[in-house]
Amino acid sequence: MSRKRLLIFVPPIAIVMALAALSFGKAARGFQTSALQKKRVAARGPLTGTKEILQVTTWQTPIRSVRRTLHSRAAQAHLAIETTRPEARVLWEADGGDLYSQVSSIRAVDLDSDGVMEVISLWRMRPGGPAALRVFHWDKEKGSFIELSAGEDLTGIHSYRVTGVGRARSSPKLVTYVQPDVLGSLPPVAGGEYIVRGSEVVRAGKSESGGRMDETIRSEGGIEGRAVITPTSPVLRTNMPKPDPAPFETSLVIVTAAEGREVARFKTGSDGRFRVTLPPGQYIVKPQMESRRWPRGGEQEVTVAAGKFTQITVTFDSGMR
Repeated sequence: MSRKRLLIFVPPIAIVMALAALSFGKAARGFQTSALQKKRVAARGPLTGTKEILQVTTWQTPIRSVRRTLHSRAAQAHLAIETTRPEARVLWEADGGDLYSQVSSIRAVDLDSDGVMEVISLWRMRPGGPAALRVFHWDKEKGSFIELSAGEDLTGIHSYRVTGVGRARSSPKLVTYVQPDVLGSLPPVAGGEYIVRGSEVVRAGKSESGGRMDETIRSEGGIEGRAVITPTSPVLRTNMPKPDPAPFETSLVIVTAAEGREVARFKTGSDGRFRVTLPPGQYIVKPQMESRRWPRGGEQEVTVAAGKFTQITVTFDSGMR
């Protein structure tokens, strides 16, 4: 009699335990295998001082080490400089090791006015977190790309911008912003100004107390804002409210309104935000052309006044209905 009861009650318990183990296994695998960033082009330009246009690509690969359990994304960031398609060939590559899982805010700018662009990038342990600033440069003597050394610690960076480039070119500077508190509840403040000297990134001048920028930085203007995408989910009924726009990481191009001359090409942050320094004038901000039909964004004409940053929102249509 007791054996019969055991046969009746044991299977349900076994089923519950099996389902619990299966759920835990799925959760553990989901923790370790977040969607990895596929290879994509982040910037293009004449990176060796010749007319040849090279491209900067980024992607992620899974971390296969004991330290993998310490990272929520369990990914390693990669950056490569390569020839353009169809004969794409990798010329140089850098990675984030087991520490940095994301590389973003990539720009190609001539920081030392020698006719050769430097590649600026931010390497993060987690999306939206503090980053390490890394700059790469073509070394003519070595005939290869190298990573520039820094005269001080350039970690804990929130974001950056470049001043002194464009039509009214002066002495280019790299201006960094840092997060004043660990929780990120306070807005970023100016951290310092840097220039490229030879194979080093060195400080050009200190910011004022309290994180306020000096007169040179405050006198410059440009365009800042964010890219958003909508709708983010299907609207099933006509009387349903439309979903709020979501931040959209994408590539944008800025050209002069009169001549159509390209003055900036960049990728927004993962939060969709961007900030570009420009001389006063009329500009058109437009999405970088891609082969796919969706998402699709429009163009905006923007007026930049001296000493002011014009705020804009670039809206993309996801095509979702």
